[in-house]
Amino acid sequence: MAHPPVLYIERESEEGRRAIELMNNSGAKYQLFNLSEMEALEQQEDGREMPRLLAPEGIFDSIKGIEAYCLAYCKN
Repeated sequence: MAHPPVLYIERESEEGRRAIELMNNSGAKYQLFNLSEMEALEQQEDGREMPRLLAPEGIFDSIKGIEAYCLAYCKN
């Protein structure tokens, strides 16, 4: 059985709240990791966009990527 997707967000960010809303509305089971502002900045400096979803189907960056994941792989 595949592991559930892992959602990385910057704690208390608007994009993070939107990503959680998208995932919750999709019905997908997922793990959530809240990153501090500094941790999120380090991720961005390494070329990773926030929020970021690591799923068995691939890596989905930003709200647009997470929205595409929900549309393609989740039951609505």
